[in-house]
Amino acid sequence: MPNIELMKKYARLLVRLGINVQKDKYLVINTEAENYEMVRYIVDEALKKGAKDVIVFYKDIHVDKSRAFHLDAEDLSAIPHWQQKAMEDYFNNGADSIILKSNYPNFLEDIPADKTNALSLLEDNLRNYVRRGVQNNGSHWCIACIPNRKWAAYVFPELDEENAYEMMWKYIFNFCKITLDKDPVEEWYKDRETFWEYKEILDKMDIDYIHFTNSKGTDIKIGMHKSSCWTCGINSLDFNEDNYLPNLPTAEIASSPDKYRVNGRVYSTKPLVFGGKLVDDFYIEFKDGKVIEFYGNTGNDVLEKIIRADEGSCYLGEVALVSKDSPIAKTDRIYYSTLLDENASCHLALGKGFPQCIKDFADKKSFEAFNLNDSSIHVDFMFGSDDMTATAYTYSGEKIIIMKDGMITL
Repeated sequence: MPNIELMKKYARLLVRLGINVQKDKYLVINTEAENYEMVRYIVDEALKKGAKDVIVFYKDIHVDKSRAFHLDAEDLSAIPHWQQKAMEDYFNNGADSIILKSNYPNFLEDIPADKTNALSLLEDNLRNYVRRGVQNNGSHWCIACIPNRKWAAYVFPELDEENAYEMMWKYIFNFCKITLDKDPVEEWYKDRETFWEYKEILDKMDIDYIHFTNSKGTDIKIGMHKSSCWTCGINSLDFNEDNYLPNLPTAEIASSPDKYRVNGRVYSTKPLVFGGKLVDDFYIEFKDGKVIEFYGNTGNDVLEKIIRADEGSCYLGEVALVSKDSPIAKTDRIYYSTLLDENASCHLALGKGFPQCIKDFADKKSFEAFNLNDSSIHVDFMFGSDDMTATAYTYSGEKIIIMKDGMITL
């Protein structure tokens, strides 16, 4: 079993920096039922910090699988009316959100792609309540990983299940800077100093477009809007009530592109687990922002469902830089979890863009005004490599190499 004191420190980190919950605010937690022990530590920490109350929504992957066998895709993706009303009520009033992710690679492999995608659509539609709360009512949100034994055994096949589970926790604690002798909140603020510097440099560049290339065949130009800005996860380097860290762990500098100015082909470099199914060894080609061709040697039917989920799912909503020497990348393992794998590799995301990455973003109409992509989904996929080169071309005509041989060069 993982060290209880380290688990409590993890809970403290999630409450005091992940969402930085404030007095008299509600906290909504979404997670798998088997994560109840970690949830108890988070609830206790949040209430000590002054949260008005903590509401926990549990789900169970085994129940999801049974439902997928017996229900049609439309029923699987439908949010129950009671849950719609609850989510609307909490996030319309600025509730904060923690999502604890536990992955189950290949667990739904025997379920048809339309049904696994329906389960993923349900999860994304629930997350859209959080996104609207962030955009409209100042909600704080954080996504973090919690190991489970099946996932751990998949990542560490050389170990028996129990030892793999112990090892997975050790890795998560390490990635999240959790030790017995240091305050992880302070350690994360120190970590963000370099990333904050990167963000400020990129913001001042006034980038027109970024050209990514590598030996695998990626050759893609990603246009940026004049009003684009970058994020390193945190809002400032000050300890204040508005600061929080949406992803734990994180090692990225990210922005949202102009949805209509993406041209070229990109090749995946890590697997994507979506809806409990594996998508691997794939490419996607864009013209004027839209996907015009794609193919996956594994999970092509799942990839097709992602790209055709709605009107915006065939456009990009995110571009992110990650150096090949990030803590997760240096372990040289694939974790079959987007939250972990995306922090070991440059990545893109199909679907919804980030309003916080557009200066002067005002309301729903701003998506169209700034060519910021809107969609019901946001699906990251990894394309970074050890020989990745990224060259920024500015609106003033400069050419600046911002990544060489997989390393950020700012």
